[in-house]
Amino acid sequence: MILTLIGGIALAIGHHLFYNSLAGKPVEGNYSIQDGKWGVSKQQINSGIGTAFAFLIKAFLAVAVSTAYLQVVWRAVKRQETPLATIDTLFSAPGSVMAFLGVSVWFKYPILLFLFAIVT
Repeated sequence: MILTLIGGIALAIGHHLFYNSLAGKPVEGNYSIQDGKWGVSKQQINSGIGTAFAFLIKAFLAVAVSTAYLQVVWRAVKRQETPLATIDTLFSAPGSVMAFLGVSVWFKYPILLFLFAIVT
């Protein structure tokens, strides 16, 4: 969990530095790929790299938050006697928005509601 959080932060910094390195520079012309059949501009390449950074950042941070959510669920369940329906709602919440309708669960576990909102 901590490694994915650090990885997401490092990628976010890399994303920022990448776009800062492009700031104020003019966009060059097209590069031809496969004997001129396809043309790809440098702007398209830079946009693709930036999008890859953004995708990886979201993936790393989603793994970190969902892992934190599961750890908080286990901690909450172990601390007190919890009905099976509540445990089912807590564990199925990240994969099902319908589980969000169990309002009584979220009043009892507000930190899980916060983490659920981040994960979805």
